[in-house]
Amino acid sequence: MLTIIEGKTGTMLFALPALTSRSMEREMTLATREDLLDWVCEALKNNGGKAKIPVVAKHIWDNHQQELRSSGDLFYTWQYDMRWATYKLRKQGKMTTKGEWALKY
Repeated sequence: MLTIIEGKTGTMLFALPALTSRSMEREMTLATREDLLDWVCEALKNNGGKAKIPVVAKHIWDNHQQELRSSGDLFYTWQYDMRWATYKLRKQGKMTTKGEWALKY
């Protein structure tokens, strides 16, 4: 994940945490599409190792909504990127997508 800082004016500034005043700014975490690899696995594990696409999407939204909202374009593409993540996981031999999505143990 990337770290960005949001100032009082709402402008996003790239900064090192040691160089910022925590009393004036709050730290936000910017999720990337690679985070969806973990989030898909997390959703499947929380549903007994397998689930249909809407169940996975709901789990990701319910548990990572704030991260998605604060992550720029990923907010608009996360469901596509969720499918990209399943493709990567399938190619790594970690899951199957026949019928329900399922983790391979």
